[in-house]
Amino acid sequence: MNQTWLFGMQSALFLLYSISYTWAVHKFCTDHFTCINKRKYFFLVLFSVLYAASNIIGLSGLLPYPMGLLLPLLWQILFFFWVILLYHGVTAQKVLAAALLLAVRLLLQHFTESFLHILTLILLHTIHIEISPFIEHSIDCLTYCLIFFSTVWGTIRLKTHMTGFLANRLPRWYTMLSVPLIVIILLWDFIYIGASHGILLRGSDHLNLYYNQLFSHVGIFVMALLCMCGMAFYLFGMDRIDIEQRQKEQYRAQVSFYQMLEEQYCSLERLRHDLKNHIIGLQRLIANQEWDKMSDYLHKMADSGDIECADDLTGKSIVDALLYYKKSNFSRLRDSLGSPDFLWECDVHIPPECPIADFDLCVIFGNLLDNALEACQKLPAKADHFIKIHAHMVKKCLLIEITNSAKITPDCQKGIGLRNVKDTLDKYNGTLNIYTDNSTFRISILLPCLPAAYDINRSV
Repeated sequence: MNQTWLFGMQSALFLLYSISYTWAVHKFCTDHFTCINKRKYFFLVLFSVLYAASNIIGLSGLLPYPMGLLLPLLWQILFFFWVILLYHGVTAQKVLAAALLLAVRLLLQHFTESFLHILTLILLHTIHIEISPFIEHSIDCLTYCLIFFSTVWGTIRLKTHMTGFLANRLPRWYTMLSVPLIVIILLWDFIYIGASHGILLRGSDHLNLYYNQLFSHVGIFVMALLCMCGMAFYLFGMDRIDIEQRQKEQYRAQVSFYQMLEEQYCSLERLRHDLKNHIIGLQRLIANQEWDKMSDYLHKMADSGDIECADDLTGKSIVDALLYYKKSNFSRLRDSLGSPDFLWECDVHIPPECPIADFDLCVIFGNLLDNALEACQKLPAKADHFIKIHAHMVKKCLLIEITNSAKITPDCQKGIGLRNVKDTLDKYNGTLNIYTDNSTFRISILLPCLPAAYDINRSV
């Protein structure tokens, strides 16, 4: 009677754990994918019941020998299909998410289980008491509770630390990360099969059952710990490498873009230098009333100098060009949405003696304005769209403030653009502060302009 009651209690624990784990997995997946709304809850409940049933059947030993060992592998295959079919997204991305969740679950379960068995074996061996089947089953229930708690807790923590981890990557990046995780899953399936046949790791022949069991659980504990550490270093290391690679690519693209702007301004300066001769030629065409030739002449002047009238005169021609380009993008966004509630406010004054390199100024203004434009693009058409740019000297420092309308999210303070800005600020010992409220994002930068504060050669 007691054994039946304990088995029912264990079954209830498995069902509660399955529901909690399914909920945690679903929350993790909805952070990265869009869930299929049709019959969503039906599939979630069905998966919880199947997961609980597989654990209960494995616990009861009802299945014959081969099927009992293959049951976890079959459930893992079902888990992959469940994630792939229930959520929208790139298939390689969903495979990586499923492999990550499975690997974390397996490692946490084996790690916690081995640790608890080590403590139990040492305790029972120390106090030298004979335990009854009831106490043994009670210890098993407590062990299951702690294992289930650690697994659900680990999945929830994974959701917290992996925000944005699966976003904006190439498919081959997902595949490259999935393969080692799948290998880890298969490795622990092999360990499970070995443990089901008896003691997986065995010491010397003179050791008794207690020491062999202790040796076995210590080995599994250490292997699980090493696998978790290796998986964490691999995942976050690859994430960092990918971010740095994209940062370098964006940096190179910005270099090319700013060089192009500088070439355009140099061309414009040459045109201005020859402007006197052009005026003489145009006056002669006007005197002869050769209007067609004058029109062609003006077009050639515009093409040769790529003339655009920039409204914002900051004291740095390259910054003028950049601001004009970004303002044009803002105007195109306004025209595409057909909304009149757009405000571009620019008050930038950079003195000629400012020692900050033109390119570094473009990196700062360019990245911050790109982020501001992207934030405005994400707002609905009826919302207020504004970008306010202010820059001026405060004592011996250049103060730059950019304020824009935005939908404030936890990820709004992240991005490769901000990393480029911070790298540039490091060269000048500058500071950066971010302020947000419900609909406004403001970033403030303070750059020391004392030549002794940094080595100007590093910024070139």
